[in-house]
Parts: sequence; C-alpha cells; structure tokens
Amino acid sequence: MRWLAHGELFTREKLLEKIREEVGRRWDKNYSRNLVIDRVEASDPTELIRFTDHTGSSIERTWFLFVQNRRKDRPAFNTIAILHSARNEATGQRSRPDSSYLKWAGQMGFQKTIFPTDEAHFDAFSIRVGQPGVFLHSAADVERKAIITEVGRYILEYRIFSESFPPVSAIVSLDYTGPHGMVQQIQLSQTHARLVA
Repeated sequence: MRWLAHGELFTREKLLEKIREEVGRRWDKNYSRNLVIDRVEASDPTELIRFTDHTGSSIERTWFLFVQNRRKDRPAFNTIAILHSARNEATGQRSRPDSSYLKWAGQMGFQKTIFPTDEAHFDAFSIRVGQPGVFLHSAADVERKAIITEVGRYILEYRIFSESFPPVSAIVSLDYTGPHGMVQQIQLSQTHARLVA
C-alpha cells in the first residue's frame, strides 16, 4: 500500500483507476492554453453592410473568423490577424496579396484585446455588390483591390498573433462564385466558406 500526494491510500493495482478519477474531476474539455479559431460565419445575406474606411466606401457581405480565449486567467492583449496566403486549388498558385493587419469587427482598430473566456471576430474577407472579386478590410493605406478575381476554389491561411499566447493559424476553404448583383436587384452571390483547420 502507498499514499497519493493528498493522503489517499492506494494499491499498485488501483493506481491507474485513481489517476483517472483525479483527472476526470478537474478536466475541462473546452479549456485551451492557446487561442482557438472556432468558426467562420458570413454576415446576414439579407442585410448588406456599407463598409467605409480611409480608402472609400462599398456595399458588401462580409465573412468573419471567430477567435476564442478559453483561458480564465489571462486576456489576449494586442491580438492581430493577417491573411498569410491565398492558394488557388485548381492551379496551385499561391500568393500573399496583402499582409497588413485585418480589421476586427465592431471597432475601428486592427488590434483587439480578447478577455478571458470571451471571443472576438475579425473581417476575414468580403464580396462587394456590383464589383467582382474578394476583398480585405486591412490596414493597408492603398486603394482597395480584389485579392481574388477569378471564380474558383481557394485555400486562405490566416495567422493570429497575441501577447503571451503562441501564434495560431486558421485554414479557410473558399468557393468564390462571383460578385453580388447590382443594389437595385440584389442577387446574392452563392459564395461560401468553411473552416478547415
């Protein structure tokens, strides 16, 4: 017979069972020491967004990536997100069209504090009404140009960095089917995206 650290008696044959009991009492399957990319979600297709920044204005539908901080003890200060690369699945061509910080939803800035047990989402990409292509809401101080212009399937790799947290990546599969129609006769693009990894 032996004693566990907190004074419980056990036999060698029962040790594994005792360890499983202890771990089971404290284990939280939702906990992560790292930031977690939870999902990709599009804005409501019936309510197009008017986006305005220092480069101009457009009407569009936006897709968001949601980042969770599942820690209970530490905020994720100065969290930034970038599009690391875009790859055309048909041709294999990879590009890095804009590596500027991406905009966090609901605020003007390109950095975000994600508080403990909270989440935030950033603008992953958007499709404009009456203008072909896939666009970013980034900190780049240049006229907005489409990062993707050809209809097709693309793999988008995003990277998220934050103080006191290791970097994380998110892979999004994008099936770009073309632009929305003109505002007067809103025809919604069938573009869709899903989180791969």
